[in-house]
Amino acid sequence: MIRPWLKLSALCVALGACDPKVSSDAGGPSQGATQDAGVDPELVRFTTADGWQIVGDLRVRQPRSLGVVFVHQLGSNRGEWARFAGRVAGNPPWLDSSGRLTTLAFDLRGHGESTTSADGTARWQSFGNDRARWISLEHDVAAAVDLVRQRAITTRIVVVASGIGATAAALYASRAGAPVAGLVLISPTMDARGINLAAPLTQYVRAQRPVLLVAASGDSASSDCVRDVQQALSAADAGVGEGSIEVERYDNASAHGVAIGAEGVHPELWARIDRFFSDRMRVRR
Repeated sequence: MIRPWLKLSALCVALGACDPKVSSDAGGPSQGATQDAGVDPELVRFTTADGWQIVGDLRVRQPRSLGVVFVHQLGSNRGEWARFAGRVAGNPPWLDSSGRLTTLAFDLRGHGESTTSADGTARWQSFGNDRARWISLEHDVAAAVDLVRQRAITTRIVVVASGIGATAAALYASRAGAPVAGLVLISPTMDARGINLAAPLTQYVRAQRPVLLVAASGDSASSDCVRDVQQALSAADAGVGEGSIEVERYDNASAHGVAIGAEGVHPELWARIDRFFSDRMRVRR
């Protein structure tokens, strides 16, 4: 079914849930990954509902624990999340050993190693201004969440995403029945590739599920998006969950995505995400 805010005359891919076909390659760290001691990732390959082959790094630490799916920004790859994903899957200071998390960081279609579609090889630059092709990134998130559900035997999943990944994550999380318990969106933009973010986020929050929005004040597109989303939610029906939305703006910075958390910028970003996990997801300290 085509959701009203997409406003497309035709959608070239179905919006149903997927059943990823998974294979894994044993061995060392995948390309771009930064290791955390004792938490080696498993290289996994899985297939989306519309036929893209997706590559990711999976760390299964504790069955039935919280699962975290990391989605990167435009022109990047899963390596941008490697250090934080390894830390979260290991033994972060706020988490006891009985509650370790499962994490999956993956390359979106057309990025990194995820360049094989049902029609051949393609890179993200070839998507151009075809809004339907950008909307279809939500299938990658759907397949990644499904993989974590299967491998970690969990229905408690948080999606942490930056840039265009935040748009894909919000689209997927707003689906009826999507098993997303929390969202962390870093440097979202309101109309990335022509996709309005306010409507799917309103739908998501209306189900009383929490979201953390992060932006640097000097990144005007993202900072304006966070402001506009807040206004859209406040102007929406009373059914929008009060207290479900958290906002973190970082002053004196123009960084975008994970660069906000770089040393010398605002490395406290990572502790802020930790706090979202522990407080909102009720992960044991």
